[in-house]
Formats: sequence, structure tokens, C-alpha cells
Amino acid sequence: MKNMVDERFELCSLAWRYVPNSGYNEKRTEYQHEIEEKFKAYANHPAVEYLKWLDETNQPEGVNTDAVPKFALNLEKKDGDFVFINDDLSTLTDDHRWTDERARKLLKLLNDFYKDTNYAEFYNSKISFFEQETQRFIEASYSKIDFEWLAKHTDISTLKCIHSPSLSNGNTGAFIGHYFYSVVPINASLNHEYCHRFANPLALKWYQENDEFKKMCDDTAALKKISWYLEGFTYACEYVTRAYDILYNYQHGEDIIKLFFMERNSAAENSFPYIGEIYKMVLELENLPPPDNFNASKAGLWSKLVTSIAIKGMKCEICTQTVKTALEKLDGVVNVEVNLATGYADVTLNEMIASAEPFQKAIANAGCEAVGFDIYVYVHGKEQEEFFKL
Repeated sequence: MKNMVDERFELCSLAWRYVPNSGYNEKRTEYQHEIEEKFKAYANHPAVEYLKWLDETNQPEGVNTDAVPKFALNLEKKDGDFVFINDDLSTLTDDHRWTDERARKLLKLLNDFYKDTNYAEFYNSKISFFEQETQRFIEASYSKIDFEWLAKHTDISTLKCIHSPSLSNGNTGAFIGHYFYSVVPINASLNHEYCHRFANPLALKWYQENDEFKKMCDDTAALKKISWYLEGFTYACEYVTRAYDILYNYQHGEDIIKLFFMERNSAAENSFPYIGEIYKMVLELENLPPPDNFNASKAGLWSKLVTSIAIKGMKCEICTQTVKTALEKLDGVVNVEVNLATGYADVTLNEMIASAEPFQKAIANAGCEAVGFDIYVYVHGKEQEEFFKL
């Protein structure tokens, strides 16, 4: 069976696991709990302590997320030790977070970490599991990628993929020489990462040559909505990648209104406010018409959010009024309608919700139980507001 789990990346992600807020600290799956428990004694290993120092001295950006695959995939193993491929650090040190000295020091400490943790034995003991995970990943994500579509935009022989069971939420990627590596969990937005391969060079060209595009990217960075995107040129790459991701998914049958909503509000509300304008730029470049009655400035802009909550235990109008009063006290609630006959409460909100927990507690305090949540988003559509269920 095929194994797409890369020892280099898994080793590095393990070391970064003990760096606070590195993006590699997840403990959602049984495997992640296993490695957390097995290697916790090495949480203060010199390699980890050096990574913490690197991260702290490179704030606010830090040395994490995409820095991990960029470091790991510049390595190869020789005689039991990891070395830089052809002793060439150029594709690593073109990232301002790395210097030759820092990279070489980390490599030495990482080799010590590799031996001290006996990681080679652990990795080899998991080969069967990695093969099974790879098969699940291929079936869930990799086999569904339309490489013919991607081939219209880039040389697909340069697209590489690594599956990581250490990740469970979020993707990352890195340019290593001529290749672009996507590092993804099981249910990954793999096409998003692959779009970076051809979108990034285009984005940087526009950022240098198109003042209006540059201003949109710089203005987005100034909003400080997403902590790991800090500079205008970073938003440039994300904007163009996300625009092509919308195009890919729309051409593969997904709802354009929902796609704009998801991208505009990715990670934080209105975090990509100019996604409509940049999608329009991509369409013009590709000589494609916009959707009917397309309004670039309003694309993905939502006007109303309604959560429909199934409630168990309401027996009379007094119960419904008690539930209504409890929900009206929550932050962000605009209106509450409770229907005794259907057993549902429809709660209109003026802000995104991160968790259903406050609603569950309020309903429990009212003597009932929340047993189901559906969220409906009203979004500016083609001719009128349209809504969909998240």
C-alpha cells in the first residue's frame, strides 16, 4: 500500500507541537493524543526550546505554520541523520524568518531530538497505520482533485502532496525549488493549496504592478483580522488563490453565493472584504463572464444570520416565553421567535457565532434541552438575498 505520510514532516511537526500556538498543537484524534502522551517528556528538549526562541524572536509573524514544511522538506536522510538536500539552503533562506546559521543550528538539535525520542522506531512501527490513513485520504480528498483543470494553469508534475495525521484542521504548503508541496489532513481543501502554485506568482506580479490591487491587499492587512496573515503581499497571494479556488469549485457545481460567503468570512468575519473584486480580475484574465447580476463589492456579504434550534422539553407557553427571554439576553441576538408546536426557536443574530455552547446553557437554564442546531445565512445574491444552510 501507498504511504503519503512523510517522516521529515512528522518529526518536525512533533517538535513544533510543544511550541505554543504553532498550529501543530491539536489533540483531536486518537493518533494525536497518542503522540502527545508518548513524547510529552521531550516538551522541553533543547530543539523545542530553540524553536520557542525562534518563534518569539520573529513576532508577530512567528516561525510556525508554513515554516514547518519549508524546513522539513528541505531535508533528506543520510546514514541515519537528516541533512539539507545538496547542502543547499537557498530555498529556505529566501524566507526572511530563516538564516543559514539558525537553520543549521536547528538541524543539529533536531537530529538530537530524533535520536533522543527514538522517533525512527516509532515512525516505522506506524507504517501500517500510515498506509491505512493514506488510503482514507486518497478516497476522501486526493482522488477527487481535477488535475485536468489544474493542468490548464500549471505544470501538474510540479505538484506534490503529503498527508499528515498530525494535522486535523487546516492545510499548509511550501515551494521547494521547482515543486510545490501541499501538506494536508484527511478532509483537506487540497485544490486551495494547489491553486497557490500558479496564483502566488500572479498575485506578486499584480501587487507590484497594479496600484488598486495593492491597495486592496494592504487595506485588508491593516484590518488585522487574521493573525497569521500580516503583510499586504501575503494577502495578495491568499486573495488570488481564493479567487481561483472559488472558480474551481463553481465550475465543479458548487453554489457561487455560498462560496463567496465562505471565502469572504474565512477565519474571521469579513476577513477578505475584496474577494469579489479580485474574483472579477481573475475572470477578466481568464476571459470568463461574471455570474448573472454579479456585484463584486457585495459578493459574500451577509445581512442576516439565523440559527434554528430544536428544543426538547417545552410543554406550554410559559416554557416558550422562558426560553425566549433567556436567549434574548445573549450577546449578538437581535430577535427570538419560539414555536411551541414545532419545538424550534429561530434566533436572528448580528454577528457570527463561534460556538453553540452559550445557547445550550441558556436553554438549559430555562429548564429545557437544545438537541439540534441549523444555521442559515442570508447573503447578497444575484437578484435578491438568498439563504443557505451552513
